[in-house]
Amino acid sequence: MRFMSDAGPVDEVKINGYHFGDRLLEDVYFRVKVVNDKITVTGVDPDSADYFAKLNQKKWLKKCTRICQRL
Repeated sequence: MRFMSDAGPVDEVKINGYHFGDRLLEDVYFRVKVVNDKITVTGVDPDSADYFAKLNQKKWLKKCTRICQRL
């Protein structure tokens, strides 16, 4: 299993948290990979790390995982 882009298959994508966290996660980009055919959220971009550290990380990583599994 791999993600598809216009340029072909890719192993990692970034998901804007706005899609599931509205304005709270706007421009917080979650890194998502396929590991052993399973979608895995590996964290957020370094630019968002300080802000994300102030939030309920466990909740939002879990929510991102659920959203990505539906794609």
